[in-house]
Amino acid sequence: MDQASPSSRRGLTLVTAVLAMFVLGVIYAYGVFLPVFMREFGWERSTAAVPQSVQLFVYAVGMGLGGALQDRTSPTLIALAGSVVFASCSSWR
Repeated sequence: MDQASPSSRRGLTLVTAVLAMFVLGVIYAYGVFLPVFMREFGWERSTAAVPQSVQLFVYAVGMGLGGALQDRTSPTLIALAGSVVFASCSSWR
């Protein structure tokens, strides 16, 4: 197994860091869509806020689990895995 060159390793770290920051932004962008959900589905504010509340709870629990896992493996691997899980869960319909 070949070791990755320092420049490709830096590139992988950059990509995973950008993905992690994108995930953080997506969590808080839900507030932009809140009025649309309320209008389109006739929801009250408390009903429309439930998905974000659940998402923030799972995010907080995931941070604890991710922190413990990155101590055993690597931060880059865990950040990439978390981004993939988040993206796959966000695309459910």
